[in-house]
Amino acid sequence: MRLYCWAAGAFVIAAIPFALVALFHSYAYHILDAATYLVFHNVSELFSVVVALSVFGLGWFAYSRSKDRHALFLSLAFLAVGLLDLMHTFTYRGMPAFFSYNNPNKATEFWIISRFFTAAAFLVSAFISFDPSDKHLYRYGWLSIALAIPALSFALVVLFPGILPDAYVDGIGLTPFKRASELVIIFLLAFAVFAYLKRLNATKDRRIILYLGSFILSILSEMAFTFYTSVYDTYNIIGHVYKVFAFTLIYQGVFVSSIIRPYEKLKQTLCEKESLVQELYHRTNNNLQMILSTLILQADKYTDNDSVKDLVAATETRIMAIKLVHEKLYMSHDLSRISIRLYTEDLIKELSNRYSGGNKRVVLSLKETIADETILVDTAIPFGLIINELLANSYKHAFPDGRQGNILIRLEKHAPDAIFLSYSDDGVGFPADANIHEYESLGMRLIIGLGESQMRGKITFDSSKGFACNFEFPRRLYKERV
Repeated sequence: MRLYCWAAGAFVIAAIPFALVALFHSYAYHILDAATYLVFHNVSELFSVVVALSVFGLGWFAYSRSKDRHALFLSLAFLAVGLLDLMHTFTYRGMPAFFSYNNPNKATEFWIISRFFTAAAFLVSAFISFDPSDKHLYRYGWLSIALAIPALSFALVVLFPGILPDAYVDGIGLTPFKRASELVIIFLLAFAVFAYLKRLNATKDRRIILYLGSFILSILSEMAFTFYTSVYDTYNIIGHVYKVFAFTLIYQGVFVSSIIRPYEKLKQTLCEKESLVQELYHRTNNNLQMILSTLILQADKYTDNDSVKDLVAATETRIMAIKLVHEKLYMSHDLSRISIRLYTEDLIKELSNRYSGGNKRVVLSLKETIADETILVDTAIPFGLIINELLANSYKHAFPDGRQGNILIRLEKHAPDAIFLSYSDDGVGFPADANIHEYESLGMRLIIGLGESQMRGKITFDSSKGFACNFEFPRRLYKERV
């Protein structure tokens, strides 16, 4: 009931100009001269034609994406309406002859056909679903109908005049056929209003309000065309103004259906995807922590076995390097990549605390010339594991017997898409005759395997003074997947 009251209130407000003309008839009612009215008529009608054809363009070309059958139906209907209104404009008195002598009856017959078709299309559209999952309209079949209606109308009015009853007679004005036709059109539009109100009540789809506003203005426009006594008077002007606004509301409704709604759905889908991916990162972190906790609990059975302790400690730092990537991604707006500088800073801080145990005998320094370069998760995880293995090697083997030392890590950007990692310590280094590439430790095998095979980088080692590792790798090795 509230919706019907709202529609009635909107109708009353929109009808205020009629009341003003009736109350102040001597001041508000005018008959323009033919030349002035012709300019107004052509501007308003051509504007309506442009809007109608724009409605067609929106609904037709956006259908492949939106799959909105309702918007497609209205767009095809407005293709026919635009062409009919164009013929009405060309046949108006004062315009050059349109295939035959122009007269008010000729233009009025085009008007009646166009308005009747518009009202019928509005009423039928009330029963066409917005749901893209429904069976699709056969676009080209309906397009053929939309083009056939103006062609048939042209034949009836221009090529074979006299078949349709007269709508306007010079010296008399509007004929009973014209007035009766306007009443039929008003009734069709009123039925369309009731049908859309029922649909709005059922679906709560707010774009229906735009269509309802258009129908109400169309009803008032038709009422204006039942009141006028001269084709140049105030009521005729009001009718055309209402028609312009009615068409504009239809355009907005089709624009919302064909353009805004698909993008809103896409935005909603992307937001849902982002939430799911963040939740995935969060759960991955939890699962990694659960694996680590389980491993520690099992290792508690072997408190006297140093090999087990070392294995658990090494596994813990490797899992921590992976966890840190997922933490960064979870807190980031970009769910595909993280800042290599910030990740490296946090990673070496965590690893330094773990390996040194609070002892400051080894000084760890990071120097970087990278601003905000980012790397994908596929690159960040192996990169973090390589940093972990290098630091583990230095803290465990480079500074025996409590000696002091320094570790230096440098990050640089090489070429457009390459990152250079330079790692060095001033510890004891490897034996002079050792071939580091053939070293059997798991840590060195991880560094070489991850760096060269997975990250497609170039690794070189130098043990002449302490230990040094230079590693260059491409930043854009993988493609984004989020």
